[in-house]
Amino acid sequence: MNGGFEESVDGYPANWLLYTNKAAASGDFTLTLNSSDRVEGKQALEFSINTCSNKGGYLSPGFTNEFDAKPGRSYLISFYTKSSPETKWIFKLSGVTAKKGFGEKVISSPAASSNWEKHELKFTQPENAKRIRMELNVLSTGKFLIDGIEMHEVN
Repeated sequence: MNGGFEESVDGYPANWLLYTNKAAASGDFTLTLNSSDRVEGKQALEFSINTCSNKGGYLSPGFTNEFDAKPGRSYLISFYTKSSPETKWIFKLSGVTAKKGFGEKVISSPAASSNWEKHELKFTQPENAKRIRMELNVLSTGKFLIDGIEMHEVN
């Protein structure tokens, strides 16, 4: 998964599909791997945003990927964030097939904190999907960091 953003290629985290201003997202922002401000491992992913779209998806700075999951099983997804007060973000989970998404769960930016905050979401994989899609978007200006994304099957 590379949820700690430890593995990188050309300065970007490996194993994630990134919405950058070089890809589809619009605005004035940068994505960097921050080795001085992190929760675990050697680095976190940092977004520094001057302007961006607030629409989400590939239009806004962020990342996505899909992971294998067993239909009907529950998973605990956890991660850490840190952001400036004005920064808005959204993290989505859904079960997916090649054509459709099911059972979306969302965490959106709680009160910003100058400290790292842990977030957890329990997600039960829909019976008709064998993959979980994770997606994060930053929707406004400011600084946003994320680190330590983990997914574990739970009873």
